[in-house]
Amino acid sequence: MKHLKLTRFPHNTVVLQFLESCPELKHLSILKVVDRWFEPKWVPACMLTNLTTIKISKCQGMESEMDFIKYMLGNAEVLKTVTVTLEVNSREDKKRLCALLLELPRASRCCEVHFTVRK
Repeated sequence: MKHLKLTRFPHNTVVLQFLESCPELKHLSILKVVDRWFEPKWVPACMLTNLTTIKISKCQGMESEMDFIKYMLGNAEVLKTVTVTLEVNSREDKKRLCALLLELPRASRCCEVHFTVRK
């Protein structure tokens, strides 16, 4: 499987099991990030060799969302593009979230982070 689209999942072990079972995965699309994210002690193979695109919708800036994005950016070694659709009301929150996400360390030197805003 090269493309995976996930809707809301209850905890991080579910998404990690999907990632681990798809070593050829190139494109990951997530509608809603987990309510709780605990940093795992291992990195799925697809994140080290194949995952190039991540799209995250409905990002409200919750701690679990930010932790998930931090984990993905920090461990996906061949990542090229991350697109985050922000779902926040105030302009200040949008600016704050964009700044926080752009400051996160990246395992891939060529990774670009893009933002869209859902109204």
